[in-house]
Amino acid sequence: MSEDLDDLTTSQREALGQLQAITNGADIPSEIAILASVNWDVQRAAEAIFDSQTSTTQPKLEQMQIDDSTQGLPPPNRTHVHTPIAPIARIGLNLVSLATFPISLSFSVLSHLFHFIFRILRIPLPRLSSTNISFNLSTILGRSSHPRTHHPNDPASVADRFVRELEDETGAMTVSRARASRREDEPGPSILAAGQDVLVDPKRKLLPDFWLGSYESALDAAKREARVLCVVLLSDEHDDTPGFRRNVLTDPELVRVLTENEFIVWAGETRESEAYQASMKLTATTYPFVAFISLQPRVRSTSSAPSNPSLAILSRHSGCTAETLVTHITETILPRMTPFLGRLQAQSRARETDRLLRLEQDNAFHASERADAERILRRRAEEAEQIAREEAMRRAEREKKNQDELKGRWRRWAHSRLSDEPSGGVRIGVKLPDGRRAIRRFDESDSLEVLYTFVDGKLYPIDRDEPGEVSEPQDYVHEWEFKLAVAFPRTEVPCLPGRKVGDVDALKGGANLVVEGFARGEESDESDE
Repeated sequence: MSEDLDDLTTSQREALGQLQAITNGADIPSEIAILASVNWDVQRAAEAIFDSQTSTTQPKLEQMQIDDSTQGLPPPNRTHVHTPIAPIARIGLNLVSLATFPISLSFSVLSHLFHFIFRILRIPLPRLSSTNISFNLSTILGRSSHPRTHHPNDPASVADRFVRELEDETGAMTVSRARASRREDEPGPSILAAGQDVLVDPKRKLLPDFWLGSYESALDAAKREARVLCVVLLSDEHDDTPGFRRNVLTDPELVRVLTENEFIVWAGETRESEAYQASMKLTATTYPFVAFISLQPRVRSTSSAPSNPSLAILSRHSGCTAETLVTHITETILPRMTPFLGRLQAQSRARETDRLLRLEQDNAFHASERADAERILRRRAEEAEQIAREEAMRRAEREKKNQDELKGRWRRWAHSRLSDEPSGGVRIGVKLPDGRRAIRRFDESDSLEVLYTFVDGKLYPIDRDEPGEVSEPQDYVHEWEFKLAVAFPRTEVPCLPGRKVGDVDALKGGANLVVEGFARGEESDESDE
């Protein structure tokens, strides 16, 4: 306690002393919290204490994780579904009603008595549905006289059902649904289509957009988005509730102020468990009840360390009019909270901008990294392909060189086996591609291979003076690079294995042959070019 007093300034201690003198209070921490919530205004703090008519301890606002499924409003084009109502039993006297009449009468008297006592004491009592308090002989016997309708009890469904019933009762429509219906139903030129909002349309009766979710999720949204939360609690046990629904919640100026300043509006009836728990946390005793909740800086010592803001109750109102709420919002809530919440929202936007910038930079870095990796892989593939091409060329050159060596070796070996020209036999002349003529006599028993070897020696001159004996190359089959044919009439003389000169009719008695298919000269020209 002494630490709390040490943190106060002189003017704050004077305000605390004045408040204790008025209220005769002894709970100093609670009184300090109330003074801090009303900006150390002693008169407003005293009014808040006396109006609450409860203990001066400020309720703790519990924080819960936000359920994403309960955020926001339903799609505007959602079809309005009316909840089916259970059929009402037919009025009349029968044996069952006569037998259960005393019990039903006693239960009804006790129920009304308890409701009367709780209303006198101003204690909210959750109202049970008729299906829970009905007691008849059919229930005792385990039989149902008519089917019951079961409604979902999750906070989102309860909130949506509350909004639907409120729209049916008041004939109004929430702002978001009104805007959606304007886009769908009035595509042609009109005042709204010209750009004006539904908030200024005098023909429409509007309701503010309500938070469709639990009370805790609305608190979390107000804290996360740095917005003011307006809590509306209703009770059918109070006579002012119907008028508050029809006149206050549909007031055009109140709807406009709440919508334009982006208030989060959460509402409920105390007969539902969610609204009942909210009324206990907010110490609501008189209905209709309205409370405003928002983030506020924590009361800290003179330490320079920054403190995180926390949710606090700005004000409570019971049985107020629309004009009172509008005046309180415009003259108290907005001037007091707009600068602070604006700074929080600007900080949140700056953090989000920094996060998006870092995310964009990370994405650009990763994209550049991927591009560099792809470029390196592509360059490596090109280098590998170039190496493979060069290796293939070198291998082809080696193969060609090896083949040339084998051909030269075979020619030297073949020409070494060529016998001397006989004195008799068949005289054959061969016209070479360069125009020269080669003439030689061949014995008719010579094979055609001897003829082709003679011509091959004229086409590929052999160095006969090369020292050493030449053996036939192993695993080599020589292919002739030319053909011989009789000039006229043209008759080809192929080199067939085992065929002799005397076996060819065109060569008997001598012949003049020409060389065909020889391309060595053309290849040489191309290589020179």
